[in-house]
Amino acid sequence: LIQLLWGEREPSSAQNVLQTHVSRLRRLLKPAAGGDPVITLSPAGYRLRADEDTVDVVAFRSRLEQARDPGLDPQRQFDLLADALDRWQGEGPAEDVPELQGDPAAIALVDERVDAAIRLARLGETLRCHAEVLPRLRRLTGRHQWNEALQARLVVALAATGQQAAALDAYDRVRDLLVDELGIDPGEELAEARQTVLRLTRQPGGPAEAQAGVPWQAPAPPADFLGRTAERRRLERLLRFPELGRT
Repeated sequence: LIQLLWGEREPSSAQNVLQTHVSRLRRLLKPAAGGDPVITLSPAGYRLRADEDTVDVVAFRSRLEQARDPGLDPQRQFDLLADALDRWQGEGPAEDVPELQGDPAAIALVDERVDAAIRLARLGETLRCHAEVLPRLRRLTGRHQWNEALQARLVVALAATGQQAAALDAYDRVRDLLVDELGIDPGEELAEARQTVLRLTRQPGGPAEAQAGVPWQAPAPPADFLGRTAERRRLERLLRFPELGRT
């Protein structure tokens, strides 16, 4: 805590000043009569006793953990992830505390949020809940332009809600960023998202009709059948001359 507050400019009175601040916090957070103290002293230092009813980050992680239960149905997992993401206030953890912006714990928490959004989007594709997912993706993709998995889910969600042009624009922005800044092409997941948009665009009736038929998020078929030349030629002859199959 001293390092966080003062860094290399630690005053000689740092320990006393810190203890004074903690004492004031303990008084401010003092529970009702008979309740357990919120801030306690342990051999490792001060400990803040918190649960999901009082601290958003605890509630966020609790719901993420619940959503990992393989026994839950997809809709319940979706609801838990959506509730977890809705616990966030602002764009980042402790965004009004500059000293915490580069802290590893804060960075890890941001990564958890992005991973949760990707999981939510994939479940949304299975459940056809694209419209519910889209606003949450929009909030994150602008701040995480290099995350191809997140950008791919945005592209798919836009296309599935009838915004194919916007989906292709989103793809082009990420592709240009990768090419211009890093000199690399989009990865497999982002490229597949673009193929999904193109398939939806070509289908009669657009996304609404595609959603009622074969799941559009299935992998693309291979470009050609490789190997088995003799077998392939035999099949071609049978297709051309069906009577040969009856002899």
